[in-house]
Amino acid sequence: MRDRIRVPVPVPTGPMVKRKFTLVPSRNVEIYLLIFCVSVGFTLGVFSCLRHVLFNPDVNVSRYRCETPSWERYNREDGEMFSHNRHHLANLRPNRVNMSPDAGKLDFVFTANGCGTAAMPISASAEFQECCNWHDACYSTCGMKKAKCEKRLEKCMKGKCNEIVNPSEREECHSTAKLFSFGANMIACPAYQESQKEACECVTTNEVADANRARLVHFLTENGAPEEELENQEIDDLLAKYGGQEPTMFLRLLKKYPNALKPDPKKTNFMDDVMKNAGGMKEETKKKMKEKEILVDEHVEL
Repeated sequence: MRDRIRVPVPVPTGPMVKRKFTLVPSRNVEIYLLIFCVSVGFTLGVFSCLRHVLFNPDVNVSRYRCETPSWERYNREDGEMFSHNRHHLANLRPNRVNMSPDAGKLDFVFTANGCGTAAMPISASAEFQECCNWHDACYSTCGMKKAKCEKRLEKCMKGKCNEIVNPSEREECHSTAKLFSFGANMIACPAYQESQKEACECVTTNEVADANRARLVHFLTENGAPEEELENQEIDDLLAKYGGQEPTMFLRLLKKYPNALKPDPKKTNFMDDVMKNAGGMKEETKKKMKEKEILVDEHVEL
């Protein structure tokens, strides 16, 4: 047997040096809290956004669909109905009517509350307040695709971070932006759907054009548009130019008249969904979804 080599382990001696502890800056605490909420919320609730897709292929999760009252009742009670056989559910679904969600409510007012929630404003996201406000506005633009809103938010935050000169602060900004973008993409379906329900009005397909025209005239009148923009020919030309792309038209109009976007601290946005999911929602069945690449529209002029 070879002798084992014993290596002496140095033992620290002398007076113990006191360690200095410093408090974590409040900005970092808010970022850590955001990381925790997004992580837990993703684990517990991300797939709740896809439940209609998983259990009901007829429902398009990316846009709010106007249905008959009985169909809306079916959607509200889906948690109970999903426990039954799917073939049985197919027989319960009422026939759809020829309705369109692409007509915004006549007197709808765009509102925003930044990146935080009514219960927990996030001061660490001060540089993103403008981006989050326009993200709220995008959600509330009737007929706008959710994915397009997320692309706009991501691009806006990236631009804000690139304006920061200090390298470490710029890197921290990009990390925070990724968290916001992740939360909006994966957990904010309920906020998007609720915003669409508030902004959209169910009308028949034959009434869409008249409803959009009335909404356009009302918006321009309420926001002090010049008289020449309110002339019938100008209105008709604008509607013809954006035929089939009315959501883009109204969002660009909002950019042209930014005072039409009103602050509302009580408004529900995507961060409310993140916090709610972090509080403990049921974990849904997992399923991968691929989303088409959608270009970001930053064009302001009509």
